[in-house]
Amino acid sequence: MNDESVSVGTIVKYQGERWVIRQVLPVWNQATTYIILPEDETKGVDPRIVDGSEIERLS
Repeated sequence: MNDESVSVGTIVKYQGERWVIRQVLPVWNQATTYIILPEDETKGVDPRIVDGSEIERLS
C-alpha cells in the first residue's frame, strides 16, 4: 500500500472489516506502522497496531 495516500481518518480494510486510521507511526528504515480502530467504535474493540501490508485502502 502506498504510504503517502494514507493519513489519519482514512478508512481501510483490515481482516474484511472497515477500520479507521487513528495514528500513523513512521518508523525509520522500516514499514510505516498504523494504529487503527473499527469504523464502528461501539464494538468496544481495542486499537490494533498494524503495518501497511496488513491493511488495504478502500477506493
